[in-house]
Amino acid sequence: YAQLLQQSPRSPATLKNSYCDLRTFAAWLTQARGGVWNLHGIDLEEVVVAYAWQLSEQGYKPSTIARHLYSIRGFLAYAGIDAGFVVALAYEFKSEVWPQTKSLTEKQLARFLEVIERDALYDDEALVRFILQTGVCVSELCALKWKDLSFANVPGHRRKCVMMNVTGRSENRRTPLNDLAVHALTVLGFNGVLPSTGKLLNTNIFSREACEMTPKMVHYVVDRYAKIAHLAVTPSILRNTFCKKLAKSGVPLEHLAKLIGLTEQSANVYYVSAVPNMDDLLAAVDQA
Repeated sequence: YAQLLQQSPRSPATLKNSYCDLRTFAAWLTQARGGVWNLHGIDLEEVVVAYAWQLSEQGYKPSTIARHLYSIRGFLAYAGIDAGFVVALAYEFKSEVWPQTKSLTEKQLARFLEVIERDALYDDEALVRFILQTGVCVSELCALKWKDLSFANVPGHRRKCVMMNVTGRSENRRTPLNDLAVHALTVLGFNGVLPSTGKLLNTNIFSREACEMTPKMVHYVVDRYAKIAHLAVTPSILRNTFCKKLAKSGVPLEHLAKLIGLTEQSANVYYVSAVPNMDDLLAAVDQA
């Protein structure tokens, strides 16, 4: 599992925290079970809940406890153990610090897109609009190649749909692209590359000077125009804006989870909130 983490796009600091969190949990569980380390034959939910509250009693901050729980969840998922309960438990602590996933309001999004349309290079604009229309994360965006796109016949549709194969953090997924996402790709050569069968199919969709983009480069592109718009915008915020928009429009939770590569439990934690934001409240009173 440690080797798998090292191959992920996580930063050295994040990896160090994950290792530390898992070692702490392993030591606690071993001591609690009389020197035996074994995840089988025990009520994992009861054990993890007890561990979380033990950390709380020791004075750990809610955000730190949530981090420990997410580290445990990653290992359990790797071991093939259903860890949905860990997400809900982590949210109980995390919500004390971050009550909502950060995304752009409609006005902020309009202002940011105004800057994109006015000042962005054509490939930068394509990158931003593609994230906003697909919800892909940075690592997925950087890994996309033209061969990951294909045409498919969808029942009920007269024309073929463009499908995208995404290499996600946990598993691969195949999702359709809407017209706006496809349009964002046309300026990058979609119409010329996809029908071909040559070497171009093995090239990255998003690149700079024929070189594969890195996550840092993607962050730099978004930040460049965020500063012009005087807004705090990151690729994650663009992804969250896509997800929040779908959730708010009434898209079923299982569909949202499938589109963005999360479990249904995780999508429920991050993008479905029982607490309406101020924009929702203002819209409600305006309709009164």
